[in-house]
Amino acid sequence: MYTRHQFKRFIARETFYHSVISRHFRYYNRLGLEEQRKFLFRTYLFQHAKNFHYIEVEPSAEMPILVSAAAVQLTFGLEKFKLNYFDDIFILRDDYHYGYYSRPFMGHVDQTGIYLSWDNFIKGISGQTANCNVGLHEMAHALAYVNFVTQTEEDKHFKKEFPNFSKAGPPDLHLHAAGRGSRQEFAG
Repeated sequence: MYTRHQFKRFIARETFYHSVISRHFRYYNRLGLEEQRKFLFRTYLFQHAKNFHYIEVEPSAEMPILVSAAAVQLTFGLEKFKLNYFDDIFILRDDYHYGYYSRPFMGHVDQTGIYLSWDNFIKGISGQTANCNVGLHEMAHALAYVNFVTQTEEDKHFKKEFPNFSKAGPPDLHLHAAGRGSRQEFAG
């Protein structure tokens, strides 16, 4: 019932979501029409399940849509995609300092929320920084956090297959993405 009601509200915004996401996400543009609609609706649901906070950056209507689309791209094959443990997403203008670390951060995930620097996020989704997509990187941390640290959005299939997935990446990917590394951040 809730999903049906949300879908009716989404239909009024579908064209706008498509125009925003299709300009920035090659992944989305490669999907068939049915999968694109699913992607857009999931983006809508994700966005409306979060509180977006803007720090030293002028908010725009596109910002929460693009950040939500990054989360949806990462979780598109999963049933549980909303990263429900996290209510808050913080969008900062650019690199920032966090805790006692001397290096600037592009993003990080902790118990208070998901943090992203907007300038690095845009560079990542537009392909301006080779092999560096802050949005996908931090959403991967958030996904690992909800499945391995808090176990609030535990996906048994995801957890079972994660060791196989992590073998395809760098040797430390499993520990890093599962939140067992020394830090859960992406320093610039």
